[in-house]
Formats: sequence, structure tokens, C-alpha cells
Amino acid sequence: MRASVQSRVFQMMSQILGYPSRIGPGNGCAPQMGRAFSASSSLGERKQDIFSSLGLGTYDGASGMMLRQECEKSEIAGRFMDRHSPAVLLLKNQCGVGRSKRMEISTNNQQQEESLPTVYAHNRLISVLMEGGYHEEAYHIYQDMLLETCKPDSHTYVRLIMGFCRAGRIEEAYGIFQDMKNQNCESKGIVYNAMIHAVGTAGLVSEALKLLDEMTEADCSPDTWTYNSVIHSLGKVGDVNHALRLLETMHVNGCNPDVITYNSLISSLGKCGRVVEACKLYEGMVEKGCLPDVVTYNTLIPVLCKAGEFSAALNLFKFMQSVGCRPDVFTYSSLVVGLCRADRVDDALRLSSQMTLSGCSPNTVTFNSWLDGLCKEGRVREAQVLYQKMLTLGYIPDVITFSILIDAFCKSGEYLEEAFKLLKLIVKKPDTVDVRTRDIIHNSFMRVGMMKQAKRIMRNARHKRVSATDEEVAEAVSLSSCTVTSASASP
Repeated sequence: MRASVQSRVFQMMSQILGYPSRIGPGNGCAPQMGRAFSASSSLGERKQDIFSSLGLGTYDGASGMMLRQECEKSEIAGRFMDRHSPAVLLLKNQCGVGRSKRMEISTNNQQQEESLPTVYAHNRLISVLMEGGYHEEAYHIYQDMLLETCKPDSHTYVRLIMGFCRAGRIEEAYGIFQDMKNQNCESKGIVYNAMIHAVGTAGLVSEALKLLDEMTEADCSPDTWTYNSVIHSLGKVGDVNHALRLLETMHVNGCNPDVITYNSLISSLGKCGRVVEACKLYEGMVEKGCLPDVVTYNTLIPVLCKAGEFSAALNLFKFMQSVGCRPDVFTYSSLVVGLCRADRVDDALRLSSQMTLSGCSPNTVTFNSWLDGLCKEGRVREAQVLYQKMLTLGYIPDVITFSILIDAFCKSGEYLEEAFKLLKLIVKKPDTVDVRTRDIIHNSFMRVGMMKQAKRIMRNARHKRVSATDEEVAEAVSLSSCTVTSASASP
């Protein structure tokens, strides 16, 4: 690695490690770095594994060998062993760079052979600097490349653009993109794809479309990945018609859509309520030999259920299994949600046995849908049994679970004690209670004349304080029990 670049890496590491003096590869930095590492807790038997993961065992440079030898004499700091920490990331890149051109340098009056870094080595360093949040340092490495004979390639620009865009620094990414065009970089398509994806993800759809047009004018043919990025971005803002026109453009230009293309379009059509078009697009992809995947079915089945086309949804569910596409928990949950909303709770419950046979476990969303369906049909006792089964199987109820059950328990008038017990669980986690949940609970207890007790308990949650006392809950439960007793004793 060129001396200035290597020196910068070691200087950054010394700052991270808290070493006070300026250190560098040409002034005995390795022993100093080793001693800086040794000033912390013992690593023990994991030391050799750490060396391997850092690449120290394969580094053949003089400073790298010195660093390895010094570190072997000490115990490397446990707090620096996180593979994502800046110190380790920088050390890994410094000690694992590739080798290319050779030159002779003088160190301690002796001739030692060192190497100039390759583009690959620079790219690796830029990548981890970006990952560690050292955007300016990554940019400095890039500037060093421009000043030297080490010309940046498409991967250099992609790493820089994606790194700046992930940090929300779109202007810097655009500046590097303009540099790429001025440098006449080979494989421009990869860089265009990165820029289009980045601005699309940031919601700058018009910019993504401009880049797509510019890419075509620059005699750089967009590929399926390019179109997929733009189509997905258009779908997110609801511009489905433009997305469909891009699909036609792909066909005209001989660019074959893939399953990701169709999945994005089917999802966008479904969100807009254009169910017939979504189904036709699904049929079209099959006719063109593009095999649907589980995401395709998971996208289309909820669309059909929402439109009330339950027979079509169930037929599609059976078809996907017949062609060897295994349903996952999202597939089953989509059907359960749809069937329960259509008051077909028994059909939804029967899917439970199918899930068990297929080795697919339900999740909290699935249980919430079953519970909601049972409660809306007044089958509160069955809902309570299902809730206990949910707990026995190790599933963790969420605030939606509690809201469904509290509302049903209060409506029935027979499970007020259970309702207050669930309320106690909720106020222990006030951050999970939103406005809608508070309203449901408020109305549920008000309906049965227990507003005063519930309001006292919920007051703390409203102010985001975890302090509904056991005494308050006990009082409410006692009062609710009296209410139930009085109601049962009435003629």
C-alpha cells in the first residue's frame, strides 16, 4: 500500500485505539499498535481465530509481520474483536491488501520489498470505510487513486455511490457519478444501475427516470436489473401506468422481464385495486415461461382475498402446491386474514392442521387473525382456549392480541377479571400502547361500567409511565368480580 494511504489507515487506528502519538508504517508502528491492542482484556483461546479472520496470517509485508508478531506476544483487546468495529475493519484491510507492482523502499537503513496497492485493495478499503461510517476518509482514498496511476474502476464508483446514498448524502453521490462519466470508466452500466437504485430508494423517482433516459442516450443499454429498480420505485409512488409502459419497453428492447419485475407490477396493481389486471399479468408471466415464486403467490393471494375472491385465492393456493411451490407462513396468514374477515372462521381454523402437516409454524399475526375471527363470532371461550395454546407454544402476544381479547372479554360480560389481567400486562409496556389501542380499551371498559377503574390504570400508560400498581389492578379485579357476582345474582 502506498505510504500516504497506509499512514492514514494507521493514524486513524491510533485515534480509535486512543494511542496519543502519530504512528505510521515507516516508524515502528507495529510494536506500538500491538502494545495499544494489549492494553485491554484477555482474549484467550480465540486469539488464533481472530488472526485468521483479520488476515494477519497471510500478510507478507514487513509492517504486517511485525504487527502480527507483536500481537502474538499480547492479548488482543476483546472490545476490538467485533468484526464490524472500525479498528478491526481497518486492520483487516490494511493486513489483507492484494499485491501487484513492486518497488524498493528504505526502512531502518535496510532495503525491503513492498508493493503498490491494486485497484482491488483500494476498493476493499473504500468498502469497509464506508461500512464503518468513515465517508470522508473513503473519499480521500478515492482522490488518492485519481492522483496516482491506480485508476478507479466501476466497483470503486459503486461502493462510493452506495455508501453516500445510504448515508442520505445524495449530492456527494451525484458528484462521484459525474466523475465517473468524466473519467470514461468502463462498465458504466453497473454504476448507472447503482445510481438509479440509490435515487429510487430515496424516493427521487423523477431522477431515476432521467438517469434511465440518460443511460440509453449514452449508448449504455439498461438491463433487467435497471428496469426493475425503476419499476419498483414507480410502484411505491403509485404510478402503475408508467411502470406498465416500462414493461412494454423491456419487451420492445429485447430485455426479458424476470420474476422480480412481475412481482413488483402485480403488487402495485393489487394496491391500486386493479385485481383483474394483476391476475392477467400473472397469467402472462406463466405463458412467457417466467415461473412464479412464493413471493408472487404471497402477493396475489392477499389481493384476491381483499377483493372477496376467496375461491380464486384458495384455488391459487392449491395450484402453487401442485407445481412444487411451498407455501410459507405469510401465505397461510394471508388466507387466514382473508377468510376470517369474510366470516369463514372455521375454514381459517382448518388451515392450522395443513400448516402443521407442511411443517410451517404460525406466527403472532396468524393467531391474532384466528382470535379476532372467533371473537367477532362471539366464540369467546374458544378464543380464550386458543390464547392459552398460543402461550403454551411459546408465542409472544402483542398489543393487538390484548386489544382483541379485552374487547371480546368486556363485550361478553363474563370475562371481566381476565380483561383486567390483560390490562395489567399492557400497562407494564406502555410504549406499545398507541392511540387506537387506548381507544379500544377505553370503550371496552366503559361499555361494562368499569370506566373509572380502567381509566385509573390506563392513566399511567397514557403518560408513558410503567406504574399501574398491583393494588390498583387488584382493586379493579375485585370490583369486576363483584359486578359479575351481582349480575349473576340478579333475577
